[in-house]
Amino acid sequence: MVTLAGEKETAELLQREFPQLEMLFLKGYRIKYPKKGLFFMPKMFIQLPKVFSAIKYENAWLKVQQSVMQGKWDLVISDNRYGLHHPTLNTVIITHQLGIISGMGRRVDNLFVKYTHRWLNNFQQIWIPDLKDENNLAGNLSRPAVMPKEVKYIGLLSRLEPLQSKPEHILIMLSGPEPQRSILERKLNAQLEKLNYPCLFVRGLPRSKQTIPNRKNVEFVNHLDSVELAAAIAKSKFVICRSGYSSIMDLIRMGKKALLIPTPGQTEQIHLAEHLHEKGWFAIVSQKDLDLSLADQLIASAQTPLPIMEVNGFKNALAELGIQ
Repeated sequence: MVTLAGEKETAELLQREFPQLEMLFLKGYRIKYPKKGLFFMPKMFIQLPKVFSAIKYENAWLKVQQSVMQGKWDLVISDNRYGLHHPTLNTVIITHQLGIISGMGRRVDNLFVKYTHRWLNNFQQIWIPDLKDENNLAGNLSRPAVMPKEVKYIGLLSRLEPLQSKPEHILIMLSGPEPQRSILERKLNAQLEKLNYPCLFVRGLPRSKQTIPNRKNVEFVNHLDSVELAAAIAKSKFVICRSGYSSIMDLIRMGKKALLIPTPGQTEQIHLAEHLHEKGWFAIVSQKDLDLSLADQLIASAQTPLPIMEVNGFKNALAELGIQ
């Protein structure tokens, strides 16, 4: 049997994609994000006690659930949840963040890496959704100088299936926590007339019932499921989105060029965008410098075709554990 766990947007998204599976409530880290990028890392640093408490909570939660389930779970897969390890269970964590880029100096980075690796080493295996070769996606995040134990690179992870289609629109995909999601939405909305091409604007709000009326050449939708999203990406001339790792893997899986807008102050997204821009795969622009009239010009600078990678690594890793 397969059981899912999460809360709020995460739980709702999983339930939409897998309505046949049981969903358990598991409280998230509930991090609050600042309005200004300058305060991003200080805000994260202040909330570290909350993160430590959440990790202890989820570890205790798993022990209770394992007792309730009476040994029916063969494997626990954690998506960046550091407390979901258990002394009698086979536990795996999926993360691309082996290295930490805090923006606060090497000493702080090394301190964060020390704590992160201590948590990671509680798991039987660490699965990295990336490649070890020259097509490495996450740069120093997934290939730091010091590695934790039992690391396995499983390649690209994406829920999307590649499709071929003629361009019909420019696709804007918003994602990520507030308030930055809304800040970028307002900035993009104010500049849509500069695109001079039909636009599909996916707001990234799966739980919201509030909508934005369509206008000339622009269609607004709150959310698309995986099948609809794959079709929308395939039909796009190019994509405008954040440089979150999941979005990047989806774009590469679909072989689609994009203009990446890192979340201000979020050092992980900034590193990912800059690393992939250096490869020639994506164009990037900061949120403060965003000008949609230059989007075509920026996209033209990304000349290297994106590789469409196979995604069998996850299934192969499960098979090695004897799980089909």
